[in-house]
Amino acid sequence: MLPCKFMPIDIKEIIKRHPTLVSAYWRMYRLPNNLAAAANKYGHGYDRTYYEDGKVDNVDYKTGAAHPIILSAALYGVGYDSHEEISTLVEKMAGRTMPEQAELLGTLIQCAPKHVMDIGGGRGELALLLGMCGINVTMVDPSQGSRWFVRKLSEAHGRRIRHINKPLGAAWRSLDDKPDCIILCESIEHIPANELDTMFDSIGSCRMVVVNHLDFWPILRHSWPAWDHIRTIDDSVYDNLSSRASRTVYRNKSHLILEFN
Repeated sequence: MLPCKFMPIDIKEIIKRHPTLVSAYWRMYRLPNNLAAAANKYGHGYDRTYYEDGKVDNVDYKTGAAHPIILSAALYGVGYDSHEEISTLVEKMAGRTMPEQAELLGTLIQCAPKHVMDIGGGRGELALLLGMCGINVTMVDPSQGSRWFVRKLSEAHGRRIRHINKPLGAAWRSLDDKPDCIILCESIEHIPANELDTMFDSIGSCRMVVVNHLDFWPILRHSWPAWDHIRTIDDSVYDNLSSRASRTVYRNKSHLILEFN
């Protein structure tokens, strides 16, 4: 049972009885404070159990396929500069197994980063794709659930994939080698602004990719089905990010590519 400021609710019962009213309900009541605090503590989330005990559905890294948004993030990370450039490539890669997707991605690299930081990497699909292409990846995700996935990936891919199970600010301060590519794929809406500020205080020369589903814009705080968003991401947020960068390479709805020198 999830507590609310006004009344106790059972989220599964609400979805079952009133699926068309769920969005309006969350806009009206928002999230209770304790659940928002959980989002701050654990970061990127997938469902209620992810916060409670860190258990999430398994991912088949051998026969499963990475989602198109993951593929888009990977392509932006290896040098592509617009959705128009990558849309056909994403369609070509979709539906293949992750090893096949990684193999194809390896042939499409335009500019290979030496070290990628995958912020809010969750279950590790993006880290896996890039790691299988020979790129060193540091995946930052403070959630309990991400530990299991990255442990499995690390066992298979050794030092290519490193996991820092801390909030972004603490993870950034612990890095000896700063990344030359930073990717936030479906994650910036889960990260407190002050955590990003810590990173910007000492960011070096790098490429930054911020990406979500293209038409998912603006990304609303506590909007159903993404009740675990801790803040709204809109044009004002992207304006602020762009003002910190040396150059805005590409900007289209939720897709943003920046360069820092």
